[in-house]
Amino acid sequence: MPIVQAGSLNIAALNVPGVYVQVVPPQVVINGVPTNVGGLVGSASWGPVNAPTVVGSYASYAAQFGNMVPRKYDAGTHVWNAYQQGGNLVTQMVRVTDGTDTAATASVQSGCMTLTSKYTGSLGNQQQMILTNGAAANSIRASLFTPGVLPEVFDSITKGVHAVTATPGTGFTSVPAASVAASDGGGINAQINATLAVQGTPTVGAGGNGYAVGDKITLPNGVVVQVATLSGSAVATLQPITNTGSNAGSISGAGTAVPTNPVAQVSTTGVGTGATINLVWGLGPAVVVNPGTLYTTTNPAVTLTGGGGTGGSYQATISSWPNIVNAINLGQGGQRGPSANFVATLGTATTAPALATTSLSGGTDGAAIATSAPLIGSDTLPRKGMYALRGLGCSVVDLADCDDITTFANQVAFGLFEGAYMIGVTPLGDTLSNATTELTTAGIDSYAMKVMFGDWVYINDTINSQPSRLTSPQGFMLGLLGNLAPNQSTLNKQLQGVVGTQKSATGVQYTNADMQTLALARMDVIASPSPGGSYFAAQIGHNTSSNAAIHGDNYTRMTNYLAATLAKGLGIYVGTLGTPGQARRLKSTIDDFFSNVQYTAKLIGDPDNPGAQPAWSSSVSLAAIATGIEQATVQVQYQGIAEVLVVSVIGGQTVTIQRSVAPSAS
Repeated sequence: MPIVQAGSLNIAALNVPGVYVQVVPPQVVINGVPTNVGGLVGSASWGPVNAPTVVGSYASYAAQFGNMVPRKYDAGTHVWNAYQQGGNLVTQMVRVTDGTDTAATASVQSGCMTLTSKYTGSLGNQQQMILTNGAAANSIRASLFTPGVLPEVFDSITKGVHAVTATPGTGFTSVPAASVAASDGGGINAQINATLAVQGTPTVGAGGNGYAVGDKITLPNGVVVQVATLSGSAVATLQPITNTGSNAGSISGAGTAVPTNPVAQVSTTGVGTGATINLVWGLGPAVVVNPGTLYTTTNPAVTLTGGGGTGGSYQATISSWPNIVNAINLGQGGQRGPSANFVATLGTATTAPALATTSLSGGTDGAAIATSAPLIGSDTLPRKGMYALRGLGCSVVDLADCDDITTFANQVAFGLFEGAYMIGVTPLGDTLSNATTELTTAGIDSYAMKVMFGDWVYINDTINSQPSRLTSPQGFMLGLLGNLAPNQSTLNKQLQGVVGTQKSATGVQYTNADMQTLALARMDVIASPSPGGSYFAAQIGHNTSSNAAIHGDNYTRMTNYLAATLAKGLGIYVGTLGTPGQARRLKSTIDDFFSNVQYTAKLIGDPDNPGAQPAWSSSVSLAAIATGIEQATVQVQYQGIAEVLVVSVIGGQTVTIQRSVAPSAS
């Protein structure tokens, strides 16, 4: 008897005796979404453009995008600073350019092959190919080198059919079958396909009317002929098919017949009608389907079968180049996959490969970004810049060095929609007087964005040998938040890799009045000393909201975490029957999740008291279920952040200290 899923069987309609098994799913359980996923948008010296790519460390960034570069909008610098704060961060990296980026290339042996870097950027100028003798007899080894990654080695590459020269012949009525002689080294036989193309000068069947000299007449199979002379307005003669602007067309597929003469026009560049044309077909360029392997020194013969023509033939030429190209682009079967860093294009020259090194050149980064526009990007498909991060679950987003406050409103809108905490920054060397009005001018007052004051940070850049290089504070916040639980604040958390700041370099510390100015301006700043000691840390721990109830880092992160988890996990209830039983199950799912949040993850409630009262309450209402709406309500009490510690000291010679003394054991 059948086994069915619960809800798919109408039990009231059963009339056949037997056993019907319903599989009932267990109670729905949901897990929290990751809060360690960061989004980063900036320039780089290599890698895909406007295509989010996962980065898990500085080393993985360098392997995919090249090393950091000391210039504005450089994403690598932010990755460097972020991963100094810990390795828990997972970054969705989006490279942007100014549109002038080019890929490095090299012409190998004057037209035998063109080698192109897979991505645009100056890193490609350090890529190389080295050809050496292969492990197998009469073979070549191609070794491809890209900085920061293991060499890609393609070994034992042998000769195959490189090019096929056609003697067109004439009078073909269908496409012949073409076969190449077997590999004389016992390898894979080459495969080619014949084609037909129009030969000579087409003749006129019927002249039609309304034509002008120079009119182009398009015929089936891509054939284009040109009017040479007229008789009145009728076509009298045509130009040779080799004339500029004409096209010999192409017919492929063994056994495919040519169109019957005279052939009627499909269209024309003029207004003429009624012309028909007689065409003569000969062999066109052959298509190499598989170059074969282990061909040695003899150019293999090509045999044609059928087609009805006379005088036509193909002559194959062998070389190692087609199989070098195929190995790089397609891989070598079970031996290894295709290159991840190069693209090869077969040339026309067939010179034997020289055992030499070829270096690529001409790659440019397109990193002379003049405005913030590439960082913001566009929200139309294909998405670019910041908008390429849509739907990726980024909990923190950093647009590298984007100090253009006019972009803050767009960033806030993106952060609210995606549930992401946007990390902004004001210009390098900003002043406190500017800070008082910048966010008001930008028109933002939102928990979705954290803005770092433009007191930029010095780092020891060992990659570029710059021991005191100024960088944006954004990368530090990206890394710190990606390594903190969502209930935590950036306030007073020691930052690693900070050599100093613009302010500390002056030898003058921020005063309490300065900090009050920044707090009222709804900005944060990296400075030292911090409440916990002489180290660099964020000094305020706030977002840009003016509402004291929601201006903490922890509010943004916890709210986004809980909202994203519920949105992702509760969708299974949509489309189910809105019954009291279903409402109880929905409430149970919600309560189970918040129980884990409090008692396992310890993100709400009293983390030191496993028996503490729940820090949440939930309810489910079916009052509007007749209209298809089921309402669940959850109230959650977040853990507070100790931003200000007030210690009262009562001292004096009149103060009496009373202590209770425990009785001694008898």
